[in-house]
Amino acid sequence: MKTLIRQYKSELKQQAKDIRAMKDQRKKVPNGYVSGLFQARYNFRVKHVAYCLIRGRTLEQIEGPHPGIKRLNDGRAWKEVERLMAGTKMYILVRKDLSKSQQAVQACHAVAKYLVENAPKDRIETWDYTKVLLAVEDLKELKDWLFTMSREKVEYGYFREGREGTALACFLQGDERELVKNLPLL
Repeated sequence: MKTLIRQYKSELKQQAKDIRAMKDQRKKVPNGYVSGLFQARYNFRVKHVAYCLIRGRTLEQIEGPHPGIKRLNDGRAWKEVERLMAGTKMYILVRKDLSKSQQAVQACHAVAKYLVENAPKDRIETWDYTKVLLAVEDLKELKDWLFTMSREKVEYGYFREGREGTALACFLQGDERELVKNLPLL
């Protein structure tokens, strides 16, 4: 998820530079009209709102009451979020040394932990992703994965039952999936 956010941020920076360059061109043309500027600004706004939504802001926080500015209510920002998140899967790593019923319960706890700590609070119900249950041998291997996720700066939900970790949930996209490709399905 962090990789996606960093990539999106760099795209927004490039778009902002392009818009600034187009604005500078307005001074050089007789009527001040530069073709494509309005559309570029609107596309930037939609992407910026989508970026903020992915980072967990609410629409009210992003587009508060500003006089003279119409809020984005056409759904384009959420469509952009959905486009961005296409192909993102939630991976849930669960210990194999637990009983089947414990594995199911602990996987649900890890997902809940992730959502509480990382997901946008106002739109959780619309985040419909594929979930992949993966098996790790024991507590030691789960702790190794916890270290790996921290090192790779992947947001995760780590659930403990008592003093022992039982499951870990995270969203991975693109190259990040390579991290877990060798883990067996649960």
